[in-house]
Amino acid sequence: MRNLIYHLKPRFYPPFELKEKTNKTDVEHFKVYIDESILYEQQDASMIAKRFIVAFYTIKANNIERLNRAYKQSIYANKSSNEKKSNQVSDKTNRRALKIAQNYLVNAAVLERSAYDYNQFGTWKKNMLLSLELLSYIQPIENILLRLKEYAKTAEIIVDVIIDRTSQNCIDPCLSLNEDLLKRLAKEISDPDKKISVNYQTADSKDSYGIQVADMFAGAYRKELSYHRNEPLVSLIPFPYHREILEPELQQNSDFLKILGQIVHEQMPQNILPAPQPIIENKPPVKNKREREWDYHPFVKLKTFFKKKYDNLYIGKDVFSEASALIHKLKSVNNAKKRMRILMLCWDLNKQLGNFAKRAGLKPHTFASTLSQKTDDKHYEKTLSNLQRNLNQLKNKYNDRFERRYVIRELRVFNKQIKKYC
Repeated sequence: MRNLIYHLKPRFYPPFELKEKTNKTDVEHFKVYIDESILYEQQDASMIAKRFIVAFYTIKANNIERLNRAYKQSIYANKSSNEKKSNQVSDKTNRRALKIAQNYLVNAAVLERSAYDYNQFGTWKKNMLLSLELLSYIQPIENILLRLKEYAKTAEIIVDVIIDRTSQNCIDPCLSLNEDLLKRLAKEISDPDKKISVNYQTADSKDSYGIQVADMFAGAYRKELSYHRNEPLVSLIPFPYHREILEPELQQNSDFLKILGQIVHEQMPQNILPAPQPIIENKPPVKNKREREWDYHPFVKLKTFFKKKYDNLYIGKDVFSEASALIHKLKSVNNAKKRMRILMLCWDLNKQLGNFAKRAGLKPHTFASTLSQKTDDKHYEKTLSNLQRNLNQLKNKYNDRFERRYVIRELRVFNKQIKKYC
């Protein structure tokens, strides 16, 4: 037998070099979908709009196709061509749609405010409409951008803000105002380490499953508000979210006043504004002896130091202590109807605080997600005691200044609602 000889041809490989591992991209791309819902109440023979709700659903851009595929297979399994909205589907379908969206969720937020009849503003109807539109749809994007800035690991962030198309938000003046405010917010939040770019878009909800998810989110929140009057334990939203409730007194809202002032300023003829005059003498104003002594007071110097170093530091009334004092007073309430209303408010507050407790790392045996077995008069004092215990745990645990601001906001709303029962 002949021997088989294999001729191995020499192969020349380049020298091995150790290279540093680098990211494929230095840009993260997000999409924020926005839609609204309105809560109506029966008054005499007509339905009156009471609450206006705007929902914000944030997702990574590279997960859109996965969301579209999963949403279509589950919600449109019967191959229906008609769009399915929250007010047209059952609570079970509404929750199933949000569970699908939960798998791709980056951030979720809700804004709630009073619904206004714009005819009451007379000649200011147009300005008030534009101001409240910017306040409800665009201004909350600031907090979303701040959270995305902490979430993203790249040096550049691109955010597409996509709103359900209406007859107004895709044309001027609403279109230009929305774009200008978004650019200003992105510029204020950006820094040398992280650059944020925002793109404003409108889309038809029939062609966008992201808009449909935002609609289901807003609708589920509206349904919970309606159900909680009689059944405070009903929950349709399966994921945690940030909630912002605007006070009905618009003159106390600084963001609203800034937006309204900008809109009015743009409508003024520029030629009537006086040109800036040069400063001839730059001498500081003369202060009397008492004012000079007060400038060097230790407390004033300390307050000035904190104001310069930490602009977001809030020195004022401790809302945790105020809430504890109000809960102690509530134990003396004997009216059954008042007690039921108080229980609903306590359950609603505890549900919102539960989301923060999870992010703070509080374990179930430390923070009670269920205040009592039933919401009735027999469990009234137990509910108040458990809520007080949860507040104490959350106060001692939560040190993150950015998240603590939202906890304080929820407590302020609770304190204002509960004071009338004390």
